[in-house]
Amino acid sequence: MDGRKPWTAQEIDYLKHHYNCKPAWEIGLDLERSVASIHNKVIKMGLKKSKPWTEEEIEYLFNLDARDTLRKVAKHLNRTEQSVASKMQKLGLSFEEFSTGYTPNYIAQKLSMNPYGMQKYLKYRGVKLTKLVLGKKKRIYQVDGADFWKAVEKHPHDFNLKDYERKSILPEPEWLNEALTACKYVSWEQKGWTTKEVKRLIELREKGHTNQEISEVLGRPLYSVKSKYPKVMKELNHG
Repeated sequence: MDGRKPWTAQEIDYLKHHYNCKPAWEIGLDLERSVASIHNKVIKMGLKKSKPWTEEEIEYLFNLDARDTLRKVAKHLNRTEQSVASKMQKLGLSFEEFSTGYTPNYIAQKLSMNPYGMQKYLKYRGVKLTKLVLGKKKRIYQVDGADFWKAVEKHPHDFNLKDYERKSILPEPEWLNEALTACKYVSWEQKGWTTKEVKRLIELREKGHTNQEISEVLGRPLYSVKSKYPKVMKELNHG
């Protein structure tokens, strides 16, 4: 196809930016070169090493559901289908048997809640977290969809369903549609402090917990915890 024609600066630049995103045959079509020519140039340029997978990309793979396809996932991650399929195989995932859980970060995203501390936030509300070990250091926690909704039903005001995207966390309970329609659930950042929360706030502070730790336990923004405690103590001292 290309004989021995020299590589131009534009072709080399194109190869650098697309080798880990497109298969060699497709790049060959774009540059009007043979697959062998593409592979040889890649080796000479030292591009053979594949792009490392980030924690965010791996977490994305663990949150796939039946609506996703290999092509869709590859496009979203800007990777080749071969790369995605290979990584999923190494992680023990497949498009026939999806992982049934959701990561805490994913849940926070779908509820428009702060992802920081979401793992502890769910744990304190009785949600079971399953640990998946990836390699020597990497750990990912997953939550079963049904278990998550049981916690929401038990603690309705602790979860912000105002911006929830339907079918994001499956299986959805029968009561969800009625609850959303009736606007039963309010944003966790907008609700007022309950007597139980105030009491818990004082207890945690007396035990030496930091504002950040209390924020995670109560599911309250850090600024809210910081400002609430002085007000509570002032009221008690002047009560």
